Amino acid sequence: MSKLKRWTNFLRTKKENEGFDVLSFEKDENGEYKEKYIEVKSTKENEGTPIDITSNEVEFAKEHVKDYYLYRIVNSNTNQRYLKIVTGEELFSNYSFIPTSFKIYSK
Repeated sequence: MSKLKRWTNFLRTKKENEGFDVLSFEKDENGEYKEKYIEVKSTKENEGTPIDITSNEVEFAKEHVKDYYLYRIVNSNTNQRYLKIVTGEELFSNYSFIPTSFKIYSK
């Protein structure tokens, strides 16, 4: 299957909870297009403000760490908003993941 058909099929079958928000492409050093998986988050405050990320999103980022990017809009409610781009490698080396919720099931 050609790359174009593979990508087109992927876009048609992507599910809401796939683990990322945007599929993009960029050329590598050989001129080949490679996938770029982008998760978009925003916070009303500064970069120190924690953001929520689902376990599904974390697992997807781990599986695609070299092609994963977190696009974070910081200070989203102000005129000083800006975009902080975090690579998958940076995400797992420079950030802490703290579980904050549980699902409870009856026995």
